Amino acid sequence: MTARVDGPESAEGFEVEYVDPAGVRRRGPLSRLWSVRFEGGRPERRFPAFRGQGNWCGWYWSATCGGHVGYESWLERDHLMLLDFDPRLTAVASQPFQLSWSGGEWEEGAAHAGFLRTPRGRHGAGGGRAPG
Repeated sequence: MTARVDGPESAEGFEVEYVDPAGVRRRGPLSRLWSVRFEGGRPERRFPAFRGQGNWCGWYWSATCGGHVGYESWLERDHLMLLDFDPRLTAVASQPFQLSWSGGEWEEGAAHAGFLRTPRGRHGAGGGRAPG
């Protein structure tokens, strides 16, 4: 998903929930929160770790961000390592927000695994996972 710097063409019905740098959980319409620098906040959810787990969670130190970025699998870690070499990126974040939307009488949502920012302010998010 790549959108214009001034916001998406239509954000009606979409809400974003994220954790700001101070650790405060915030929620609001995507159209109002479009300018939030999600890469400066905390992950929207924790990275689970337990005995017998089939995947490997951890933190990768990113030169692009100058800090740690979480991952939930070696595949995500490998993607972070490759993205760190992409000169078009200025920021990378892991689990930066949960996007919710409604349609009629139902509501859907997904916690996005990654968020990218380019120097021209373009954004991208991907790897949505249903909350819960």
